[in-house]
Order: sequence, then structure tokens, then C-alpha cells
Amino acid sequence: MTPAEFRQQIPQFSDTAKYPDAQVQMYLNMAEASLPASRWGELYGFGLALFVAHNLALDQMSNGAIPGRAQIGLVASKSVGPASISYDNSAFALPDAGQWSLTTFGVRFLQTARLVGAGGMQL
Repeated sequence: MTPAEFRQQIPQFSDTAKYPDAQVQMYLNMAEASLPASRWGELYGFGLALFVAHNLALDQMSNGAIPGRAQIGLVASKSVGPASISYDNSAFALPDAGQWSLTTFGVRFLQTARLVGAGGMQL
């Protein structure tokens, strides 16, 4: 996968000034070294893209608005002055997901990673 192919799959990262090709390529290299293509099969490109998107989003966490940031959930509490709100993310957080739960890309990556190579199911 090239940075251009990654940007076609996940257009939230199309800004090459904010997400330079060198940074995208670094995470692509890491993903390709980490994810066995034989296990991922037809989902290999999808897994690569989610891995890269998650890591790019983590890199941007200190800069404000982040594509895929996992801050959606049920309102757990709120106050009016000064405005404050907190969310309960447990509805979509995965058990034992660690840092993968920090972005929606990471959650999707981990869900897919747990499925690939699992083999057949018998009901």
C-alpha cells in the first residue's frame, strides 16, 4: 500500500501538510512488518489502513480535533457553569483494548484483528 492508496481508503487523512507522506509511510512500514498478510487475507489492506489511521490520529491528539477520536458515548454527567460534560464510552470500548480504544480506527482495527484467522464457527 502506498500513502496515496491509504488516503483513498481513509480520506480523513488527505491533508498532506498535516499528515506528510513520510509519516504515513513510516506507519505503513510498521503495519506491514506487524500484520501477517497470510492471516489477514482479503482484509489485509483494510487492516493496514486502520493501523495507520489509528497511529496518525494518536500523533494528533495534542493538536485538538482528531479524525476518529473516540469521544462518543452516552452523556454520563454535565454541568452548566463553567460548561463541562463527560461521556460513558463503555458502550463501544472493547475489553482489554488498551490504547486501541483511543480512536474509532483502533476499535475497528482490533475488532477486525480478533476476527481474522479465527477459523470457522459451528453453531
